[in-house]
Amino acid sequence: MAESVPAVLYVDDEAGNRLVFSRTFGKEFRVLLAATAEEALAILEKETVGLLLSDQRLPGMLGTELFAAAKERWPQVVRMALTAYSDVEIVLKALNEELACRYILKPWRARDLREMMAWGLEVHQFESRILELEAQLIESERLSTLGTLLGSITHDIRNPLAYITANVETLTETQHAVEAWIDALRAEPELAAALALPEAARVLAAVGELPDLVSETKYGIGLLNSMVQGIQNQGRSSDAPSTPAPPGQTLDYARRLTQSAILHAGGRLELHVEEPLPLVTLSTVQLSQVLLNLLRNSIDALPGAKGERLIAVRASAAEGGVTIAVEDSGGGMPPEVRARAFKEFFTTKAPGHGTGLGLANCKRLVETAGGRITLDSEAGRGTTVTVWVPAVPE
Repeated sequence: MAESVPAVLYVDDEAGNRLVFSRTFGKEFRVLLAATAEEALAILEKETVGLLLSDQRLPGMLGTELFAAAKERWPQVVRMALTAYSDVEIVLKALNEELACRYILKPWRARDLREMMAWGLEVHQFESRILELEAQLIESERLSTLGTLLGSITHDIRNPLAYITANVETLTETQHAVEAWIDALRAEPELAAALALPEAARVLAAVGELPDLVSETKYGIGLLNSMVQGIQNQGRSSDAPSTPAPPGQTLDYARRLTQSAILHAGGRLELHVEEPLPLVTLSTVQLSQVLLNLLRNSIDALPGAKGERLIAVRASAAEGGVTIAVEDSGGGMPPEVRARAFKEFFTTKAPGHGTGLGLANCKRLVETAGGRITLDSEAGRGTTVTVWVPAVPE
């Protein structure tokens, strides 16, 4: 198998497990093996690895510690944990800290693990393509190239979106089956006592969150599909109508998507929405793009805060439309940076971490919808970006 194909790196200190893994999957994937975390890191230095699959209990360094090191140095490598029941809480903590994207309980089943590995390599390939495209955008500095690249991305996004959509439908069916099973247990006096156990309480709490998780995921899939369709419509100069955005609901969605990143940056988010707010001339997808860009910029600015790391978002009806202000307590901008903030391809972020298109796209979307966007910033005193978008006529 060609060495340029991203490999699956399997880390396990037991030689028998490595042998079984290699014989089971070696013909379908380019498999690399390591007995320790140190060996795995050495392989990552030299080889193109798409998926890192590691046991939790390793000599010298735990699997979660290996994931942390890999995430810092090779963030594009997809990470999955193999664990026994006794280590599930540790691995769940790793999932919450974004050290791993999935975990597989031992003993694993070849069919299930094969599907997860294929999914992980597809995610790696997709993210690698995105990184390559971003690098090309930064180097090219030409908007004509951007249109061509976006067309390629939207084509490639369709397949992963189809997988996600199918998995969400399966998750919905699983949710209903689990709920029915729990109801059946409650109906049997001898079995109902098991639901009072501490372990059962955690499971019941997780099951109770499933409807909201499924609903939010479906909403996100709908937005992604709309974004893809919107890009394709732009390429065809389509005049297809768009759905006006409900600002309150869109703000809540943007908050949910960025909450984890804000907490990871040591920050806090305050959201002040003066309902009711009218529908605005931006579509739901466009308003989501604007809000997510502004929130991500604020998150990136938080490390420069001198005091509390705070992001405050305020939305209210004003002047026949809706005003949304995103304020952060970050390091702010000096005058020369502030003057170029809305310029396309201008960025102060490190290479590979920004395209310089975020604020430029916000300005384009808002002004095309008949609105306006302003920026107020001063070095050492944070930044406030204020957006006003007209309401949809009744």
